[in-house]
Amino acid sequence: MKICLERKVLSFHLNLKNRLGITFIRSQSKSACNEAVHKFLTAYPIGHIFRAKNGKQKLIELHNMLQNIDNVNELTTTKRFMGRKFGNLYSVLLFKLTQISDKPNFVRMLMILRYGENQRQAFQNCLFDIVSDKSLTNDLKITELYQVISIQNQLFPLVSKNSPVVLPTAIHKWFLTNLTKEQYPSHYLFLIENNVNLSSCVFIHELRSRLLNGNIENLRLVTFQRFLINGQKDVFMDKFIKLYDFEIIIQLFSLLLKKKDFRYVEYYFAALLKTLQIDSKFHKVKPSDGISISESKLIQFHDLMLYYISQQGTIPMFIRFFNTQIEFINNIKGLNENCKLKLLHKSLHMLLHMLNKHSKQDEILGIISMISKNKNFNSKDLQQKIFSRYIMQELINMVSTFEDPKLTCKYILSMHSIKPTLKILNNLGLWHGIFHNKPLILSDNQLTEEIESIKGLLPVNKRINLIPSIFELVELYKVLLKSNAKLLSKSDFRTFIFGLYSNFKSLQSSKIKDSILILNIILYHIRYSLKDNSLAVDILIDYFNQEKIPYMTHIYATKCPFSIVLYGNHLSQSKINIIEELIERHKYPLTFEICISMVFHYINLRQEEKAHAWYKQIITKGYELRHFGLIQLIKEKIWELPTNTTIKMLEEKQNSDDNGLEEIIPTDEWDNRSSSLIDVDLELKKLIEAFTSTVSVSESV
Repeated sequence: MKICLERKVLSFHLNLKNRLGITFIRSQSKSACNEAVHKFLTAYPIGHIFRAKNGKQKLIELHNMLQNIDNVNELTTTKRFMGRKFGNLYSVLLFKLTQISDKPNFVRMLMILRYGENQRQAFQNCLFDIVSDKSLTNDLKITELYQVISIQNQLFPLVSKNSPVVLPTAIHKWFLTNLTKEQYPSHYLFLIENNVNLSSCVFIHELRSRLLNGNIENLRLVTFQRFLINGQKDVFMDKFIKLYDFEIIIQLFSLLLKKKDFRYVEYYFAALLKTLQIDSKFHKVKPSDGISISESKLIQFHDLMLYYISQQGTIPMFIRFFNTQIEFINNIKGLNENCKLKLLHKSLHMLLHMLNKHSKQDEILGIISMISKNKNFNSKDLQQKIFSRYIMQELINMVSTFEDPKLTCKYILSMHSIKPTLKILNNLGLWHGIFHNKPLILSDNQLTEEIESIKGLLPVNKRINLIPSIFELVELYKVLLKSNAKLLSKSDFRTFIFGLYSNFKSLQSSKIKDSILILNIILYHIRYSLKDNSLAVDILIDYFNQEKIPYMTHIYATKCPFSIVLYGNHLSQSKINIIEELIERHKYPLTFEICISMVFHYINLRQEEKAHAWYKQIITKGYELRHFGLIQLIKEKIWELPTNTTIKMLEEKQNSDDNGLEEIIPTDEWDNRSSSLIDVDLELKKLIEAFTSTVSVSESV
């Protein structure tokens, strides 16, 4: 590697790996340049180099020889030889070399003998020199930054093996600001390959968040699944633990569990356990809650285990594990009752969510009643407020199972501030739609009269002094539309749902965050309850043709509005062209449903080239080939297959017992609630007894 110290781009001999993964060529043999340095230092006494009249010239000669060394191993060998040769005077030599170089920080970074604070500081200063150099374009800055980071990773192999390279916060910020969205994945891969810490600052967290809002390949990159898929399990276990901290591992694993991706759970649990072992040496007590770091992490691990069990749907196992957690928390010395309740927030929320899925209404009401009696339930503490909101949300979910929009609406009003909540419901047309079957907007005076007439009929609950969340509003839309689809004639239901959409569109742009979830419910019922595909298309186009679309958090939505409208809908080419333009304009993520719809649209038009282009999108984004018709088409057209996939594997999937391959658009997310469930009443009774003994309650509240 030529270690050029001139002002242009560093002229290292590089081996480009995986697009941006830059590594130096390592050589086992000494080069002629290396031998020249050895001969030079052997020929000239130390004093001659430092004190002779031509000493500066000799330093320049040495500098030039060092420049021509062409790999990291040789540089390391040469440095050690120089260290032995110069002894205590090596620091003087290094100082003089920096004086004759126009990149002194880079020289220090390369030539400091041992890894430590001085070397790290030289590395960081070298990065700062690059980003502050006004003579370089951003592309050249990126190139130089990557080269320097790659060198740092290779200079001290034993250090890199056990510890990540830490970039300054300002450098992560610079990358986030100056890289394009398309460069994010390759940049993140470069950081992984060069052992850069991925948990060190807010800007690397933001980069990870942006990647997770992208396609499935980005998800696999961030979660390191790509290494597991490619059979690189050792790489996963080494880098996942080294580059992420415990909290990030928990977050990423939780995300995979939320998506019901259980393929590699054993590796993620193994990584968490190994991280717990590494962190077990930390026992410093947090003054705020009296719990050690290791105890806190163990509770987080318990919460994740409970989440995994809850995703599997096994209530008895969940309750037994929850009891274990309660026992563990009870045994932590010095915790007050409020602290104990806070530590159980996540697991209690998961329990209520599970019970909701299995129609255990009596048990839900019992547990919520018990929790709400706690004197801290309505405190102003932020964490407690969030927990209270989750609990109320589960109560709304439970009430909605009765499919009574009036009851659901009354519960929502009873738990939130009445005036602002009623104003939102009225402006959306929900209030009049629920109580009078027409989605009209009442005047303020009419609204006051309405609320006075039903005040005494509202359930008595603790108000959490907040307006309803988007998820509660979605639940109300679900109940109302499902109920009216059965009660109203087709023409009346069409008028009703179009009125709701009109009110929603006029209000949502400034009032409701994540309103895309409401649009999904409206579109679903237009297509599958009203069975009016044409109206669904018109509303989709009308909504996305607005000049300004409200902020949308795609990651929250389990369905995409374009997917709901496109899949199985035989549209004209003119409509398809409009929808394609809208998807591109709003940079909406291409879901599997969008891609598969486009594939079959163009196949039906006998435009195989365009169909194949959309099929390539499915491959590029890493979607699973889980569609019966698509598998048939791949075999017929002999299209290329994803990595690690064969025709035999597709045929096995095709012949499996899974008959749901065609049903890729689910229902409107109502749970199938079966009455023939395992009786868990005894288990719940034990749980409530255990919980009651953990957190005392005030009956006077």
